[in-house]
Amino acid sequence: MALQELSPDTTVLQFKVVTVKGVCYRKGSAIITSFHEQPVFGKVVHIFKVSEKLVFVYQKLDTVEFRKPLNSFKVRHCAEFSTIEANSLPYNHKLHFVQQVETHVIVPCRSFLSTQDFNANAMA
Repeated sequence: MALQELSPDTTVLQFKVVTVKGVCYRKGSAIITSFHEQPVFGKVVHIFKVSEKLVFVYQKLDTVEFRKPLNSFKVRHCAEFSTIEANSLPYNHKLHFVQQVETHVIVPCRSFLSTQDFNANAMA
């Protein structure tokens, strides 16, 4: 959602918590914004409803590595922010930040059914 699409008549509402496809999102929630060689993560900083579209403003996270023993991804916070519409999220499952050490966060992906499922999603 581009800011250029907003007009003075556009209704903008801010939410603390929303549920999308059975998943509860709030400020600080982890989301997957896309798949490349690995999932691309974001951290929700604001949730808006712009006209009839639910939009997440998120801080981008760099995916550093997959930690097989933890079945999780190590990520690093970036200084960049972006937006994504809730209905554009490629992966609608609850993700958790488990451990925060300086600028690194471990995001478990227990809901990935298998490495094959992950690879199939990454190729799509």
